[in-house]
Amino acid sequence: MLSITERLDHPENPLYELVMQVKYLDATNKALAEYLGPPISHHCRLATISFDTIVLYADSPVWYSKLRFLSHDIVRFIQAYRGLRTLTKIRLQIDPLLSENDGSEKRNLYMSSHVAKLLRSIAGATDNPALREAWLRLAHNTSEEHINLSSG
Repeated sequence: MLSITERLDHPENPLYELVMQVKYLDATNKALAEYLGPPISHHCRLATISFDTIVLYADSPVWYSKLRFLSHDIVRFIQAYRGLRTLTKIRLQIDPLLSENDGSEKRNLYMSSHVAKLLRSIAGATDNPALREAWLRLAHNTSEEHINLSSG
């Protein structure tokens, strides 16, 4: 009996072309990640390659800008890696969900106690009760040194 992978990889499978395209993109994405190296490779993903265009997703505007700076090098790398002479353009898009789905650990962000004091001060000057309460909750979570702002 054939496994699911063997069935998907079989040329008579109606999804065969799609499976091969996914494998092609996955291998190219891995090679691109190795080429770019960390940390930038953790913040972008190859979406597709068409006749003349690469589409890359970045997880934030910061990484979008860094990728834009490297766009000519990325095009040249994929041209060489895949032998795609017609490839001349790159289209970058921001996908904030990319960082949530990559399985990597999130970086912890910290707020100093001085910032917490400022938040309490802002809360005291805020007329909107719901907003005041939100400022106070955020300021209350601080320890003497830091507050962890990571959501994960």
